[in-house]
Amino acid sequence: MDKPVNNSPLTGFVSQLRDAAQCRRTETAVDVEAERAAFKEASTPLVERLQRLLATIPESECQQPRPLEWFRIRLKGREGRGARADDVSNALRTLGWRRERCWRNDTDGFRALWYPPADGN
Repeated sequence: MDKPVNNSPLTGFVSQLRDAAQCRRTETAVDVEAERAAFKEASTPLVERLQRLLATIPESECQQPRPLEWFRIRLKGREGRGARADDVSNALRTLGWRRERCWRNDTDGFRALWYPPADGN
């Protein structure tokens, strides 16, 4: 036996609510998955993340010195912001990079650049 069709305004409203709830569940699942991926990335040791970042640099730019901020803004920290400067510095040293300060004058201070290892790693 077929169910009688109920065309009342309430039926349409309930249907819209169900559709909206399903859409929200889907969005929530996507958000949760994105948060898990971000946490997994942030939980990966910084040295590994830095190696992956360095592997993406074009060959023509590999040997260029870079300021610490260049690395920080490209590496996410645990709170979603850039990675901490001391953590990035330690990871760079672990990979053989060295920091040199370029002194300008007494009033302007210095600019610090990080140079890649001489052997090209």
